[in-house]
Amino acid sequence: MVMYSMQQPKEAQSCSLSLVVMVMIFLSYLTVQLTGAWNYWAVKKMSFSKKIKHGVKKAVAWVSNFEQTAAELAIRKKYDYVICGHIHQPQQRVIENDQGKVTYLNSGDWIENLTSLEYQK
Repeated sequence: MVMYSMQQPKEAQSCSLSLVVMVMIFLSYLTVQLTGAWNYWAVKKMSFSKKIKHGVKKAVAWVSNFEQTAAELAIRKKYDYVICGHIHQPQQRVIENDQGKVTYLNSGDWIENLTSLEYQK
């Protein structure tokens, strides 16, 4: 298996970063604007950026658990490879446990990471 990764143009990298920064600024602005309304209606104050961070942490934990579970099932069945996609995080690594090891591959995605997998004999 070969993982292909094309270099993302610098403009696209800075565009992704600036989009994240713009979203965080907007959420901070929204939190400030809504504080008055929350105080008026006696609603507990909340931070949108904190909520998003918490959601991202939960998603990362879920993906990690998924990868580990897939690898353990493959090791149990004596497979050599686990090939996944749709998580949008390209990876190629060996996962080991007391029963054996397996090579975990994730194709990533075409849009953000410009990655794919190719089978070669």
